[in-house]
Amino acid sequence: MAAPLPSVFWYRSLPTTRRPALTGTHRTDNLVIGGGIAGLSCAQRLIELGQQVTLIEASFIGAGATGKSSGFITPDSELGVTQLRRRFGDATARTLWQSAKDACDLIKQNVIDSGQDCGMIEADSFYCSRGRSGPRSLRDEHDAQTALGFDAHWHEHDITEWLGTSRYTAALRTSGTFGIQGTQYANALATLLESRGLTLLEHTPATDIAEGLVTTLNGTIEAQRIFVCTDRYAPRLGIQTRSVYRARTYLAITRPLPRDLLHQLFPKGPLLVWDTDLVYQYFRPTPDHRLLVGGSLLTHSTRAGTPDPAAGLRHLTQYIESTFPQLAPARFEAYWPGLIGVSKDILPIAGPVADTRTIHCALCAAGLPWSTLAARTAVDSALERPSPIAPYFNPARAFGPADSLQPLLGKPNTWGLAYYYAREYQRGGLRRARTERNLTAAALTLAAAAALYATARALRNRATEMSSSRWAPTPRHRQPAKPLARPHHAR
Repeated sequence: MAAPLPSVFWYRSLPTTRRPALTGTHRTDNLVIGGGIAGLSCAQRLIELGQQVTLIEASFIGAGATGKSSGFITPDSELGVTQLRRRFGDATARTLWQSAKDACDLIKQNVIDSGQDCGMIEADSFYCSRGRSGPRSLRDEHDAQTALGFDAHWHEHDITEWLGTSRYTAALRTSGTFGIQGTQYANALATLLESRGLTLLEHTPATDIAEGLVTTLNGTIEAQRIFVCTDRYAPRLGIQTRSVYRARTYLAITRPLPRDLLHQLFPKGPLLVWDTDLVYQYFRPTPDHRLLVGGSLLTHSTRAGTPDPAAGLRHLTQYIESTFPQLAPARFEAYWPGLIGVSKDILPIAGPVADTRTIHCALCAAGLPWSTLAARTAVDSALERPSPIAPYFNPARAFGPADSLQPLLGKPNTWGLAYYYAREYQRGGLRRARTERNLTAAALTLAAAAALYATARALRNRATEMSSSRWAPTPRHRQPAKPLARPHHAR
């Protein structure tokens, strides 16, 4: 059996023609940097509001995280309703979740309006668990969703009727979700927006961003407003350098499966499946009868450097063969690593960039619907339109204690701890996050001051000891010291 190719399978369906690159000087009212789902959604919102828009992409449309993604279109991402409710309360959690569901609906409408199928496959979401803690956290999510009025179905004794595996002991099913092929969707949306007035330039990397001016490889662009939608690449342009990092994941796709075998895996039809593990695994079928599998390893997720992608393939192979023994040996046709931008509290970063007048950003949205939502929020904020969710995506917000720990721990360790904290413990909203950051900073300052004081005192004492014990010849004008008298009791 031939080994799978280390390549992005979705790139095989890219358009053969490319859009032109920028040369010389260009002027526009609004410039969007980034040709993924965030940049395109940003351009779409601007066009809806009657704005002139130019979009530049460093490579080709859908080249980044969007084109490499699993294409799960569901409001579920790294955060569920449980975490949002614990952090912000019922009203805000409901607003955020409903906004993400609305973004899913917008993506579907864009597919319909484009006249392209975009690899779309209708599929309920199936959030699964095993072990002792898994069902408890899953039940919490079920209760949180139903408490806020969202439709969620609990499965415990009928798992195998929906999924052909005995791996899981409970599941939460939600409807109205689907899968798409990211590169096809990005290019379909780009073509649709061009027909509505968008100026789109590929192979035009931004090299410098200043107020009202972006320098590219072969030209410059003057703009009244600049929207940076480059996800994890933003720090390279000097944007959100302290608040943007990246997480690593891996994806692999099988060769086409026989229809009867695919029916064994999904007896009641296609599902978007993922589990409750901290670093979770996920899979779904595709319209051409393949199985797409994704996931990561705890040691790889926020690790600096570039681990061997083959390690990711081995992990996915072991996972899928243990989940579906009927697939062993798993026959993957291609596999690829992916990097996504993440913030310290896992929510998107969208809004005005600090200390600038014309620069805005939409970054670090975990999941394509949240990227769509972040982009539209950034536009509404820039045009001073009311947005109830803008404060929760504000680039200048406090992210919690990780803000203060970052100089001490560095980015990889900070993000690893911040991810766990955001998923499991963070609560109390924006005010508490600010308080936690300030208290952590104060504690670190006091600890550093105490350590410096202790070090200085130790050095002073050491210097005194060395001075008193140092031998030196007796000067001529000084009399030798008299012998010490014996203690009275020894006489």
